[in-house]
Amino acid sequence: MCVAVPGQVVQIEENAGVRIGRVSFGDTTKQVMLALVPDVRVGDFVMVEAGLATVKVEKEQADEILKFIKELDELT
Repeated sequence: MCVAVPGQVVQIEENAGVRIGRVSFGDTTKQVMLALVPDVRVGDFVMVEAGLATVKVEKEQADEILKFIKELDELT
């Protein structure tokens, strides 16, 4: 099972017609495919699952999701 995690887009590149972004997850930055979110811009927040940004979210939503994930982690 994969869990989507919110991150902030910090860079966008296009290579052979494919949009690739660098997405920040706190102290880690990963390369992410942006094919499903063509309107995303640098500074936007996206939900990422298995290296693919699936949907754009507002910062407040991203913060709420991260808070929930942290609370779940503290239970284990």
